[in-house]
Amino acid sequence: MKEADEIAFEGHEEHGVVDRLFDELGKTKPADKRWGALMSVLKESLEHHIEEEEEELFKKARKSFDTETATEMAEKFTALKKKFVTELKAGKKLKQKPSHSLEK
Repeated sequence: MKEADEIAFEGHEEHGVVDRLFDELGKTKPADKRWGALMSVLKESLEHHIEEEEEELFKKARKSFDTETATEMAEKFTALKKKFVTELKAGKKLKQKPSHSLEK
């Protein structure tokens, strides 16, 4: 369980870093010299996080959930993704709490 906690907390912190980078990019004009650096760090952070999830977390999760639970989670994720895509296409600004927020 200790390893799972470490993976979860590290992922949580990585999401927070990405959220802060997105926020900072939104406040920075593309002509600003910092914009390219921020984008580079964001790209590297995302690639690292995705690789970790695919290589470690998802493999462990597959072993932890029965088929019914995994299917239910996948259906919820797919529905939420569809909602977000629909809202984005409609030009609506998404009002999602940052992924690193511990608030429910």
